[in-house]
Amino acid sequence: GSVTFSEAEISEITNILGLLDINVVEKELKNNKYLQIPADSKMQYSRVSRDYYDKGKYVYRFEFKNDNENIYVSVNAHNGLVLNFSRHSIAKKESNSKISLEKLYEIQKNAAKNLAKDYFTDDIHNTLKFIEKEEKTSSLRAVRIVNDIEVMGNGLSIGVNEYTGKIVHYSLEWFDIDFPEVSNAISIEHAYDELFKKGNYHLSYLPVVKDKAVYTGKLVYNFGLSNVTQDALTGKLDGYVEVKEKITDYNDISGHYAQDIINQLKTFGIGFAGGEFKPDEIITQGEFVTLLAYVFRRGVTPVIYKSDNDFSMSYAFVRGSNLLPDIEIDENAEVTREKACVVMIKAMGFDEIADLSPIYVTSFNDVKDNIGYIAILNGMNIISGDGNGNFNPDKPLTRAEAAVLLYNYLTK
Repeated sequence: GSVTFSEAEISEITNILGLLDINVVEKELKNNKYLQIPADSKMQYSRVSRDYYDKGKYVYRFEFKNDNENIYVSVNAHNGLVLNFSRHSIAKKESNSKISLEKLYEIQKNAAKNLAKDYFTDDIHNTLKFIEKEEKTSSLRAVRIVNDIEVMGNGLSIGVNEYTGKIVHYSLEWFDIDFPEVSNAISIEHAYDELFKKGNYHLSYLPVVKDKAVYTGKLVYNFGLSNVTQDALTGKLDGYVEVKEKITDYNDISGHYAQDIINQLKTFGIGFAGGEFKPDEIITQGEFVTLLAYVFRRGVTPVIYKSDNDFSMSYAFVRGSNLLPDIEIDENAEVTREKACVVMIKAMGFDEIADLSPIYVTSFNDVKDNIGYIAILNGMNIISGDGNGNFNPDKPLTRAEAAVLLYNYLTK
């Protein structure tokens, strides 16, 4: 009979059919006067892949090579925009004299404005802006400005060879996202109040270099916070971890089947504070996603306290990675063994493969739904059944089972 496609497959096929012809893109790259890809360069490979951050976008990647250099290019497969470019010389050092910094600066700005012409706009509320430096160098950056505020992680960088003026590296990052209104931000005084509440001022000695080679001790007040940003709408400190309790030796896991695994995780600071692990207690959703967020993203404290846990950063990871629909988010909810597998596979980025359920076979008698998710983890020896041919997908996950799940992922 005829082949039929699901709605998801039809949507994906339509998306792919909208991509530019890869041969046309290759030709345009070689004709681009700013990239200066030599005419005698031969293409070593071309491939298409999903964008790392936006799974709905595709990127073409190329490698060109001749006797003198290797060139790598990635291009937005939907509109031909150059995203990344790098040139690696195989030849000997250039014999030309150095180009003046003023001329290099001019070359960089001209190339950048043309390669990213769609983003250098007259819209003062969303545009690229060069970072003007007093001292000109062979590299240049432009940042994305929205509402007169820099967007961290968005912008471009470009560098050129000091002898030839050719681009040696170029990268562009621009996320298609919405930004909150500046008018909703708290006052700077409010921000200061929230910040200084958490700051832990204390005296410290700081060794500093004096007279190039001689160290001297400097007495400073240490603020006690690092790698912390502040939410301008609420004043809350993102990345701030308040030291309340530490993980100590557990008094309730002796002889338990997961004892060694629980203690292994403890050595890495992953676990429950207060001296009790309660291995056979049902793990809550908030606790599970916190441990999961630490394993897959870091930046989240892996310690679960006895009370007053703040799971907001964990759920930011959950929402950003689409691990759970909003309607299912409930930090006090139980997590079934099946749901734990689904969330785990999504965190691993294998959900599109796992959704192809008809291609999977599982040895478990009681697995009827989400077969791909469970089969993949079982095949990777991350999960197992009860020894009687059952997986018990609807059974709530215990803390010990969660520990084993995460430990197996980290060690397989």
